[in-house]
Amino acid sequence: MRLLFFLFAPLLAVAGDLTLSGTVVNSQTGEPVKRALVTVLELDNRQQRGETPNFSTDSGTYQFTGLTAATYFIRVAKPGYVNGSGVGNRPVELTASKSDLRLELSPLGVITGRAVDASGQPLRGVRILAITTSVRSGLRSTNQSRSVATDDRGMYRLWNLQPGKYYIKAAGFSGGTYTYLGDATPQFFTSDGFRPTYSGGGSTLDSAQPIDIAPGAEAHADLNLSLEPSYKVRGVLSNISSGKPVTFELLTSGETVTASRVSLNRTSGRFELQDVVPGVYKLRVAQEKHVALAPLSVKAQDVENLAVRLSPPLEIAGISRATNTRPESAAFEELAPRFRNQAPCRPQLTPANAQLPETINAQSTEQGTFTFTGVPLGVYSLDIHCFGAYVHSAMSGTQDLLANPTLVLTSENPPAPIELAYAFGGGGIHGRISVPGAGTGTFMVLAVPQFGGPGQSQTSLATNQDGEAFEFSFGSLAPGSYLVYAFPDSAEVEFRNPKVLAALKQGTPVQVTGDAVTEITIKEVAR
Repeated sequence: MRLLFFLFAPLLAVAGDLTLSGTVVNSQTGEPVKRALVTVLELDNRQQRGETPNFSTDSGTYQFTGLTAATYFIRVAKPGYVNGSGVGNRPVELTASKSDLRLELSPLGVITGRAVDASGQPLRGVRILAITTSVRSGLRSTNQSRSVATDDRGMYRLWNLQPGKYYIKAAGFSGGTYTYLGDATPQFFTSDGFRPTYSGGGSTLDSAQPIDIAPGAEAHADLNLSLEPSYKVRGVLSNISSGKPVTFELLTSGETVTASRVSLNRTSGRFELQDVVPGVYKLRVAQEKHVALAPLSVKAQDVENLAVRLSPPLEIAGISRATNTRPESAAFEELAPRFRNQAPCRPQLTPANAQLPETINAQSTEQGTFTFTGVPLGVYSLDIHCFGAYVHSAMSGTQDLLANPTLVLTSENPPAPIELAYAFGGGGIHGRISVPGAGTGTFMVLAVPQFGGPGQSQTSLATNQDGEAFEFSFGSLAPGSYLVYAFPDSAEVEFRNPKVLAALKQGTPVQVTGDAVTEITIKEVAR
């Protein structure tokens, strides 16, 4: 018998003779950045073909050799920095050797400070949060960016902060949730606590003084905390699953008071919250999507025998009905070809706080029914996006969701089915922004109906291409009166908040009718 062996040589990339080199520098100081990771990623028809890493030298220089003529993405990274050059966001076409490609890294920021009591004594183990805010679907949301604990000197240091605006909050004593088995309940010996306090002395986010962090900046924020007697909250948590983390939080007046030191018996469900100062709260306990919301009042004594039960996520049913017939027009088919055989209006739930998961989309059918599944208890805003149609009625029981799009979901008060009524067609707005010194870039444009409430506010973008005028458009608007506002593209506008809408100024009035498109010009920018 003869054995035949075949040897297959791997396909090897053909090395080129081009060189790419340059320098990595600090965008703020211009100084070289040592030991930064530089990567060239070769693209072939927008697909990754090969990746080559390299490190900058002590003088900040880097060099790649043996490259072929091709299009590359250049990436640069180092702990404590973010890409400040923008090179990694666009392709670099290499047709000849290049020796002067400058890459910039922007250093991240730092906030330091000290937590002391009323007599100036340092407080150890205070949990310090760096909080940022953002606007999602027209509602403000808070996000915890970093968390540290003060040391024995009361000092804290928050590092690697992206440029932006931060609120510094002393949220409680650190410790986390301690789970255990058996009867050996953890013991803490602190008898005093404090109310959540922001830098500047405020007790709420609205009263806090934000800290602006520029690239490479270092800011300082001290916290003066007033200690007062605190108490324990003991109870039993039922319907828990083994092996999955459980979080405890106290909510009050829209603020989250993190219950930093909690003990939980995994077997019996017994729990004990530490350092709770007197007040009226809502206790929120969560294990994945199973949530409990329990009222809690703490006076000048410990709270005993609080019964809390985790509830599974909810299912919310709904139906949408058309009040006219779908137009058989080429314009409509061109506007929404993907939605020809589906209901034109898509509802979604946007959580009102960072403790809840991301936006939840409804599962819709051709018959117009829809269902939200896996919805944890909490507060949401109902958003409705339509294609070639507009909503003129949205109800959940007796609640008008166009006038008040906020849904509060509790186990005691499950939501009624959502009923939407929509009409095909609607009017449109096409406009230009004519503001002296506007330059180039993008504006955010907001159309606010003077009827129906914030649930019908819509946003659009006005862009400026090649020096042309800023233009924007809205389609499928409910007929009626609107005020249209233009904001800088960096603005974050809570357009689902009735108080914010009532305070807006410099709006351009427009009347939307039928299927017509109304032309307008905005000459003032809202600030």
